[in-house]
Amino acid sequence: MKKFVVILAVTLLLASMMLASSHQEIYPAYLDSDNEVDTDTDTDSDSDVNTDTDTEADTDSDTDVDTDTDSDTDDELKLRSVVLIYDDSVSNERAIVMKNYASTLGIEVIEGRIDFDSRYLRDLDLDSAEDAEYVLLISRDVSGLNVLIDNVVLDESLHGKKVIVASDVEDKILKDYSLILLQASSPEVLILTDSKDLNLVWDAMLSASTQEKPVTDTLKERDVEFTTVSDEDLETTPEHRIAVTNALLTASESHIPLETLKLVLILPFAATIVAIFRNVGGLRVYGVFGPAIMSIAFLSSGLIIGLILFTILLTTGIFSRRFIERMNLMVVPRLALLLTVCCIVMAGAISIGMKMDNYYLAKITIFPLVIMSAIIENFTRTEMEKGLFDALKICLATVIVAVVCYLVVSLPTLQAAVMTHPELLIIVVGFNILLGRWKGLRLVEYFRFSAFKKG
Repeated sequence: MKKFVVILAVTLLLASMMLASSHQEIYPAYLDSDNEVDTDTDTDSDSDVNTDTDTEADTDSDTDVDTDTDSDTDDELKLRSVVLIYDDSVSNERAIVMKNYASTLGIEVIEGRIDFDSRYLRDLDLDSAEDAEYVLLISRDVSGLNVLIDNVVLDESLHGKKVIVASDVEDKILKDYSLILLQASSPEVLILTDSKDLNLVWDAMLSASTQEKPVTDTLKERDVEFTTVSDEDLETTPEHRIAVTNALLTASESHIPLETLKLVLILPFAATIVAIFRNVGGLRVYGVFGPAIMSIAFLSSGLIIGLILFTILLTTGIFSRRFIERMNLMVVPRLALLLTVCCIVMAGAISIGMKMDNYYLAKITIFPLVIMSAIIENFTRTEMEKGLFDALKICLATVIVAVVCYLVVSLPTLQAAVMTHPELLIIVVGFNILLGRWKGLRLVEYFRFSAFKKG
């Protein structure tokens, strides 16, 4: 037990040191550039004061000219700011490069990041961005729109602003979904683009801000394909689609997160995939909802982070059980103790992330932890009943099915379609009815009885 604790402590310590070093490598350059900008600003302000003093000594008319010039400069600075909202599809390094490029043009960037699990905007107060002219939302799926709608539905923080949405969602589906944002905030302009053209979109938006040109013109100059959404689209939308849009808007106004509704509507698709693997493929997994809910946990934490989290919990469960067995405890207290150890390990990782202000560790929250701990409980029970080999086989099959479910439910277009077209669930119901009447051999059984077939 002591060796296990020492190895675990050393591993977490090394991981924290590596993450701390990488965290320090990214941000000092950006912070230094800020300091340089501040220094230049102070120098310029001092020179302006001296110039104004000299001018006052000469003539009063020149002073009036300088005052008007200063006021015009202040008004220009107030307009030269943009809001940047992005999710995990944009790395921290890329965000810093985008901000540095904007700063070279004299444009302030007010940024906010959309977290994996809770899907809220970090470090962004839309009220403080009142003077911003443009808002750029970068989101691989509809999560960014969901969060933005939830944040602006009860105020007018986006009223009169130019909003650009860069996403991987199919154009028609994204346009239907963006009608919710149009009704919620009434922006001056709402433009939809593909995230693959992000660099061109960012450059076009900054150019439009500095040159005081319409952003649609700068986008056309760079051959960027885009779609505009206006009140005319609301008038041409069928009534039943407007009813769905109003229902989602009412849910957001009632403080029901749209992300929660999305997870509820997307879960039947994951359960259907599990049913296909079990009834047609013949794979043994930990229940119907085990892989399905595990895929939802991957949506919350991210696939890579989720697999690492599951591996850590599984390894902790296997090694801890060896030591817990020596205590000769009954089954239920033994499982409770095992889950406690897993929770302690993950609490340590979360604490390190919070202490270091590291995004990748601090974002691990209770939702994926509870789901994966339940899978570990099933694994431990199977290990006690059928042995380690069978438990590992079922666990591997569960992970494979969960990954396949994740790859399907994480499709950006599917997430948006199930929100704007909830009648798709009727197709899921019908498919499961047909699947329930499947009477053929499972794929695994063809391999199982292949020897009899040859004989």
